[in-house]
Amino acid sequence: MESLSSAFAVRSEMGPIDVVVVTRNSEKTVDRCLNSLKNSDVPTRALIIVDGASEDNTLGVVKQIFPEAKILRETVGLAYARYLGVQSVSTPTFMFLDSDSCLPSGKFYAKLASRLRNGVGAVEAFGTNIYRARFQARMRERQRFVADTQLDCRRHRAHTCCTLIRTELLKDWVPPTGVDAGEDVLIGRHITGKGYKWLIANDVEFYHEPVSSNRLIPFGETKHALWHGRGCSRIGFYRTKDAFKILAHTFTQTLDAVRLRCPEVIPSIFFTNLGLVLGILIYAASSLLKKADAQTCKTSPRGKTSWLGGAIV
Repeated sequence: MESLSSAFAVRSEMGPIDVVVVTRNSEKTVDRCLNSLKNSDVPTRALIIVDGASEDNTLGVVKQIFPEAKILRETVGLAYARYLGVQSVSTPTFMFLDSDSCLPSGKFYAKLASRLRNGVGAVEAFGTNIYRARFQARMRERQRFVADTQLDCRRHRAHTCCTLIRTELLKDWVPPTGVDAGEDVLIGRHITGKGYKWLIANDVEFYHEPVSSNRLIPFGETKHALWHGRGCSRIGFYRTKDAFKILAHTFTQTLDAVRLRCPEVIPSIFFTNLGLVLGILIYAASSLLKKADAQTCKTSPRGKTSWLGGAIV
């Protein structure tokens, strides 16, 4: 009886699903993303685009490839955009797909969906950054291969770049006000907090082509990582001490790149980690300034000026 119910569960997850893609000035990557989706085995019932008021031809590209796509155009941050996408989903399971991701052909979705049972609430595919593909492949050869990794979302970051999720588990999720980057951390904790597992399917691979990670534009990579560092610090995922751990990890990664004869990834490693460290430290400094100013306002005489220059009334 248990095997029959498990088989039914797998078949139900293999049914049509809604796919949520968040865009913002994504013209350079969204065409490859949507074409790969169209040519994959993902049974897409509806494509839901949540666009953050793009100023380029993102929506024109979307309409050309998926004329029937449901488009929500809102001037909101990434976290709230994901929330709006989830609220528009009407299938039992759905997929988050980043606009700079590219799906392979073959049995991609079938492998992901087969994991969504036995208490599993979400399954993320293994992302390969196309600018670090050779390095990632050689690193994986050195490690003992495990098909599935159960993520501890309290300590490690979940990713929603290409992730299959049970819809009912996220319908009640509302992002905190002001949260932008790091929303995937909150989503992972929300799902695992309900007693469900979050899996990484290491044998189900997709390709990630972030424009910010192009080694020819390293400062764009630093800017993107800085945004992540600040956002993840705001929700408590990163602490100030993590900046020093990232610096040590930079040294380790660089040594790995040299040993594996992949020197082309060293600038990407350096600029990504530099951005994360800067984001963490900038957030820590701004938090200290706010606390100090608040304390000064409490202790200073009425009508005086605080040490930050603001009048105290």
